[in-house]
Amino acid sequence: MKAFLAGFGIGVGLGILFAPDHGEATRGKMRERINDWGERFSRQADNVKQAITSQTEHVFASSSGSQQAETEAPASRKPHAAVASRHEDSINTLSREELMSVNGIGPVLADRIISGRPYSSRTDLVERGIIPQSTFEELERQFGSRHKRSA
Repeated sequence: MKAFLAGFGIGVGLGILFAPDHGEATRGKMRERINDWGERFSRQADNVKQAITSQTEHVFASSSGSQQAETEAPASRKPHAAVASRHEDSINTLSREELMSVNGIGPVLADRIISGRPYSSRTDLVERGIIPQSTFEELERQFGSRHKRSA
């Protein structure tokens, strides 16, 4: 116990000796950094909300008039569909509900997977850092046979 108190006393003494600022200035800097982190977090959360909202609108828009949308699709959307059909991989065709049925994939991750489509291969999910390897393996266990049947 004496050694602990001696070490604690030495640490406090050195901290006071080498502190760059007085206590109030240091606390002010810490407060500013915490506020900056909070603002950054809020901006990131807003970005995620906007991305989810735009994806939801896109899904509802495409599902409400899928056949009409196919015939009247703008030129910018047609290449995306062509790329998706060229890379017929099961990860490009799984629904949100199917993705969420995989252990480790929740609504946010399912939306992130869907928004990154089309993928040239199933391993793109791990290579792009969208899902961890363990979740990818679970996805393969659950839907790997479906991919082999469709190929």
